[in-house]
Amino acid sequence: MDLLGKYGTPLEVSYTDLINERVKDLKGLFAQSIKKNKYLGTYSYAYATKANYSSEAVVTALNNTDLIETSSNNDLGILEELHNKGILPAGYTIICNGFKDQSYFERIVRLVKKGLKVIPVIENLDEIQYILRLDTHMDIGIRINIDDAIKNLRIKPHGDQNTRFGIYFDDIPGIVQKIKNSPNLKLKLFHFHLGGTIQNINEWIRIIGYIYENYYCAIKKLDTNLEYFDFGGGFPVQYSLEKTFNYKQLVDKTIKKIKTISDKHHLEHPQLIGEHGRYTVADHGFLILKVDIVKQIEKNHYWYLVDSSFMGFLPDSWAIKQNFIIHPINFIRNKKTNVKLGGRTCDPDDIYYDQEKRRYLKLPQIEDNETLYLGVFSTGAYQKIISGIDSPHHCLIPEGVELVINKKNAKENEYIVADKKQTNEEILKILSYDKKTTLKNYTSNDK
Repeated sequence: MDLLGKYGTPLEVSYTDLINERVKDLKGLFAQSIKKNKYLGTYSYAYATKANYSSEAVVTALNNTDLIETSSNNDLGILEELHNKGILPAGYTIICNGFKDQSYFERIVRLVKKGLKVIPVIENLDEIQYILRLDTHMDIGIRINIDDAIKNLRIKPHGDQNTRFGIYFDDIPGIVQKIKNSPNLKLKLFHFHLGGTIQNINEWIRIIGYIYENYYCAIKKLDTNLEYFDFGGGFPVQYSLEKTFNYKQLVDKTIKKIKTISDKHHLEHPQLIGEHGRYTVADHGFLILKVDIVKQIEKNHYWYLVDSSFMGFLPDSWAIKQNFIIHPINFIRNKKTNVKLGGRTCDPDDIYYDQEKRRYLKLPQIEDNETLYLGVFSTGAYQKIISGIDSPHHCLIPEGVELVINKKNAKENEYIVADKKQTNEEILKILSYDKKTTLKNYTSNDK
């Protein structure tokens, strides 16, 4: 409430220490499982930057992560900037996923020459043709297309869709041979990503075991340089207080499965890599909204309209029906009532999606002289990027105050205002209404 009194709403908060906490927690679980199961490989934690490109998220993640993963040329450009500023040290490992054009490869080569360890992961057949022409020594990876695995295992909900990512297994032997014939390249990394988040641990173990045994082990026998098994992301975030997820069980079963299959095929245990985006940053971000308008629907049923937009600030709640933790900040002891939440835009879709299921949220009932604040939690992954940083939102709802809370020491936090609330003048400037000469070009002389 002190922060709300000082900064107002809508307030977007980034509490950076939770990033450090999440990374340390998961690395600790892998370390324990590796030791307990006498696994002879290592585990490396990579932050997938696409989950949140904000400087505070990326730089904080670098404190404790082992690797970092990019998905585009511009994405890699962020890391080049951090390297130029002395924040990303020489020798740091970057995994480059995503479809690659010439400019992406040119930046990869430039960073390799600057002393960074950059591993481009081949996504498409034309990429291997391009990389073979480069006169640069580097380790490379291959991403496998998992359509066949999904089909054979009848995995849902992925089973009804074809993925556009990765190399089909039939093309792998020819690619491996070209890499082995190259004086500059070594195949070091195998990558796959199922997509979405892991909900069923046993299903995850079934598919990771299948892909490891049928794809990784087969490629390892073709090229013994292969040593990294990169299983992508998908470690879930708890978007509900009613459910818990057993991360320890997930980690332990993953280690045991890979070890069992490796021993069966008399292969060395691979170095494991997880690319964690959503898991790394979701919890560090939260949003505080003010209930501006209360509109009665019927007895004990109300619309609470907030001073923002769910379409703009929580695009996943609107686009993919993502649930978020919503909790009152004040008046917690007030009698609870049935509430639907809506934004201040003119769009009928600007509601919190849960109400489409005809379910009401239970929130404090407030009197005319009471102002209720609501916290929306686990918003730190994707929401700000998808909605557009510093862009005018639907119905020109302004961007809110962005407050970064960083641990100064064990007892104190420091509060950094990364962005102030947008003014009407700033919104008009983004939309180019400040350029008078340009505006005249659009006017018609026809009367």
